[in-house]
Amino acid sequence: MTPGVYLHLDFSEYLAVDALGSSDMKTLLRAPADWWYDSRYNLDRVRPDREKHFILGSALHAILLEGEAAYNAQFSVAPDPREHPHAARTIEDLKTLLDANEIAFQVSKMKKKSDFVELAVEEGLGQYVWDAICEAHTARVEDGASPLSHAEHNALLHMSALVQSHPEIGPGLLGGMSEVSVFWYREGADDILYRARFDTLAKTFSGDLKSMSNWQGRDPAHAAIRQIVELEYDIQATLYQEAREELRKFVKAGKVWTGGEDKCLTTEDDMEKIKAIAASDSWVWIWLFQQLRDDTGTRPKAPVLIPRFYRPSSIEEIKQSVEEAKSGDQSAGFDMMTQAWLKIEKATANYRSFRDTLGSTRRGCTWIPTTKFSTSNWLLPGSHTKEFNRQHERQRRIHPSQTTLSRDNTRDAIWYGSRSIP
Repeated sequence: MTPGVYLHLDFSEYLAVDALGSSDMKTLLRAPADWWYDSRYNLDRVRPDREKHFILGSALHAILLEGEAAYNAQFSVAPDPREHPHAARTIEDLKTLLDANEIAFQVSKMKKKSDFVELAVEEGLGQYVWDAICEAHTARVEDGASPLSHAEHNALLHMSALVQSHPEIGPGLLGGMSEVSVFWYREGADDILYRARFDTLAKTFSGDLKSMSNWQGRDPAHAAIRQIVELEYDIQATLYQEAREELRKFVKAGKVWTGGEDKCLTTEDDMEKIKAIAASDSWVWIWLFQQLRDDTGTRPKAPVLIPRFYRPSSIEEIKQSVEEAKSGDQSAGFDMMTQAWLKIEKATANYRSFRDTLGSTRRGCTWIPTTKFSTSNWLLPGSHTKEFNRQHERQRRIHPSQTTLSRDNTRDAIWYGSRSIP
């Protein structure tokens, strides 16, 4: 894939490109063997069915960023009896339906309910037959559409309306661009292609949608912070900051394509929008957390929108902070992105080490580095848990000056649709 900016690139094509993104960085940092095992380089890779929360996240992306037509094409909503109160369900209902439409039939030849259903469908009355309505949904799922319950569909519509009505995010979301993909090589390293796919881009912000189950019932704002820390979203924000700066260079150089590198921009509107975004030299990063409406269980959850705003440093500033930190300068700034940059460097080093040592395509083995057997590799009884916890805390700790949790460089609000609560 030629480095550049790609608009309207199909997500499957985006994933097919041999490049590293923020999710790859997180796994390569902590468990490079797991990254290899789930990568294209494992010839025995098994792709599991997508879990429900991934399906809901994709559905929310589709309805918010791609539009209703794309949403309807990718997902099939299970029929709700309440929306079809007059649908024919019994044999008597079907007889009444056929009689009302003056369709002749011989009762002696109609031995089963399915015979009546089949006749009604043949006569173009399938939309009034409950069995046919359900069969249409099942057929769409078998053809590849992801299934959604009616309650999930309503929750997605509710959240979509909530996002679009937000006074700060809504206008930018509707006036910006969605699903913008960027591929680039990092400075001084042309052996690894990196990638980023912005959920939404506007002149004033870069945004990413995040689903949040909050099953423990925490305060939504605190639950969002916890998710940022535990899932290391700082890596994504930093890599995407680099991608946005690369985007500005690509647009200036005319390296922008629609749908693929063999195509060109097809509309003036696309060109105007991407140029306006690239012309902006100041923006904020937004994690847009959504707690979907959930009416099941003993503790229903209301639909809540939790934006987390972060003012990013420039890549030049991040690099300078990293160099100062490496030199041992105690006065050096050490914010979230400086920490994340070091994580990305370590993840990249892990990738190169395993790639150069073991190669990239194997069968029946994983990226496990060979370690010479020695008693020095052993942990004394009782020491392993303490050592693990110490290392784990060191890797994930938040520096006191980290701006994600500081009011100096970030702000948050819970959006319930009518007002923001700081």
